[in-house]
Amino acid sequence: MKVSLDTNVFISIHNKEADSSSCELILNTIQKNKWNSLISVINVSEMLVGYYNQRNFSKADQFLLLVQNNYDIQPINLPIAQLGAKFRSKFKLKLPDALILASGVYKKVDVLISNDIDMQKSFPIQVVSVSKFIEQYIEGK
Repeated sequence: MKVSLDTNVFISIHNKEADSSSCELILNTIQKNKWNSLISVINVSEMLVGYYNQRNFSKADQFLLLVQNNYDIQPINLPIAQLGAKFRSKFKLKLPDALILASGVYKKVDVLISNDIDMQKSFPIQVVSVSKFIEQYIEGK
């Protein structure tokens, strides 16, 4: 299975939000099972902004090491930029979300994990919430 992650999965862990343990479970499962997993370079940039705003350069470095060791990081190329623009226009997404979605479609992922309600529409790939992903793919229900 090939999975992609929205930035809010990482943000939840960083901010210790209510579903942070579920998000950690997903990341641990990806790493343990060596699933083919993808994040967009947009995810990396969004996370680094938070660390840099907090002047937490060591956490920024730790995050970079984590993603470099565990994820295929998809750069934004011209086909992804064009697809992202189409998704932004068609689905009224914010540009970062449209580019994350476009990256997943371009790389033919099976599922994109996101808690962003705007991302859980009828897209060319399946987009599921953290809890739904755990239920369907980790617990196997």
